[in-house]
Amino acid sequence: MMNYERSTFFFWFRLLLLGASASYIGYEYYSANALSLKKQWSPELSNIYYLGAMFLFSIFGSMIVVITQAKANKGPLTRSSWFENPFSLSQPFQFYHMAAWLFLTGGVVHLCTTYLKYDVISGYGLMMFIVGVGVRLGTAISAGRLGHRFEDGSSRSSHFRGI
Repeated sequence: MMNYERSTFFFWFRLLLLGASASYIGYEYYSANALSLKKQWSPELSNIYYLGAMFLFSIFGSMIVVITQAKANKGPLTRSSWFENPFSLSQPFQFYHMAAWLFLTGGVVHLCTTYLKYDVISGYGLMMFIVGVGVRLGTAISAGRLGHRFEDGSSRSSHFRGI
């Protein structure tokens, strides 16, 4: 485990990164005019099959990458946490935890700002949200498959403790 100062640094770093990305996305899409929003709207994002494919790809893609990285690293794993270094190559769950939350917050902010200003539900924001949910589910399933490798020896059902 890390010392208290480093762990609180990584916690505030993740919150700052989430806040900065949410602020940028909110500002970008709330201040955009309707013409530029229509240029960014792509009809395939509103297709339910495309969104389903992105959801499945994000689940299986994150599972494959996390399990491959975990098998390459023979040491014990730590569960996703807000207090660990998200850029540690030896702990693959930390990066995907941060990336999933970036997608989730970006998607929610994008959906809210476009709905509040233009009364439309943005396919791009919906896709970001669905990918974030898929990555979180993929890492949870990976944690279940790699449950015996965690330092604390916890079961797979406790993966969302570090949400």
